[in-house]
Amino acid sequence: MIGSKHNNPSSKKSASISTSLKSSKPNFFNPEQKLHEFHAICSEGLLSFLREEVLSHNLKIQSENRGGIFFTGELSDVFQFLASTEVSSKVGVSLAGFSILDLDEFYDKAVNLPWEKVLGPRTKFKIEGKTKDCLPDSRFAIYKLKDAILDHFREIEAPFPDVDLESPDVILNIRSFQNQVRIELLLHKSSLTKRGYREKAGDATLRENIAAGLLKFSGWKENTILIDPYCGQGTILIEAALKLKMGLYKNKNNLIAKRILINLFPDFDFENFLPEAKVKAKSKPLLIGLDISSRAIEQAQLDAKKAGVEEWIHFTEGNLHELSFLLSQYPQEIERFIVTDPPFGKRLGTREDAVAIYTELGAYLKEHLKPSNLCIITSDPSLLGHLKLKKEAELSLKNSNLKSKMVKYKIEWKPEKS
Repeated sequence: MIGSKHNNPSSKKSASISTSLKSSKPNFFNPEQKLHEFHAICSEGLLSFLREEVLSHNLKIQSENRGGIFFTGELSDVFQFLASTEVSSKVGVSLAGFSILDLDEFYDKAVNLPWEKVLGPRTKFKIEGKTKDCLPDSRFAIYKLKDAILDHFREIEAPFPDVDLESPDVILNIRSFQNQVRIELLLHKSSLTKRGYREKAGDATLRENIAAGLLKFSGWKENTILIDPYCGQGTILIEAALKLKMGLYKNKNNLIAKRILINLFPDFDFENFLPEAKVKAKSKPLLIGLDISSRAIEQAQLDAKKAGVEEWIHFTEGNLHELSFLLSQYPQEIERFIVTDPPFGKRLGTREDAVAIYTELGAYLKEHLKPSNLCIITSDPSLLGHLKLKKEAELSLKNSNLKSKMVKYKIEWKPEKS
């Protein structure tokens, strides 16, 4: 009970609801069973990275859709996934899944579920939902589930939980596809993309999971130099530093002692199921961030300090042309990655300014940073031509509801012909 004040992919992919939950008679979450079904959600375009994360923790994929993966596994493996996932924004455990014909049948089945197992007296809860087909209106589905839960407590004459849209203890999620409905309980109260280090977000700050996905796509790895010449508040570099410091378990500090998890799985030892971070920062940071805005650099330094990685990153106010001097302090043989989200929209002025930035970046890399690797995220792919570089690979995705692309390039050194 929540307190008051918790392999290989299936060849057949479901559009929304896991096939293992297609049951006309609802079963309900049982913490004593060995395997549970979970649902991890990610931004559109990051699915391949999420799939790698799920499979790397011995979890079995049941089905997947464009924005997420349904999987089963033992608790120790699931919580290691939770502590390490870099690209997932939400993870929920299945409470119930069943078939219905309409909204009335949805209410009839939901009202008979044992909600007292997960909602204690005065527990504050909120319901979210993205439904279709048998539940064509998400708002009505949410209202109906709320009524069913409260009516259930009325029928069993138990103290009511409280609806709280602003600061809930528990978030329930409804999904539907064709005649199937799934009700989930999120294993966290805020998005997993919020790692807890941001003092405040700027106008065009890159979300943490998108930054992590960009790093994965770039091919960046430990013991290489990582540079963001337009670092803003430093999200890309802080995500990289957390990866180096925490190893696999970037989210560990945000999950320990989470009331939701402890109350759902009271017998699990959350305090000791992951090893302590043991990597120390190198004497000379291999992560470099530049920005012409002193305010952005100051905020980046504050955020890095809050994340506990200020010693891992060298932030400096400056422009692209200072890179040559900064890099002269490192051995030439260390591989270099330039991973960046160039200014756009509110971070910039006109399109002509954006064209100038891309033109300057491409020319500078070819002149001064051969060999190196470049990876860019942009919501305006037409700007990429101004780099005058041959792209190696690209990936389409949604970034803050904007259609965007990640594109990577290899700037190779070639001896001049004699």
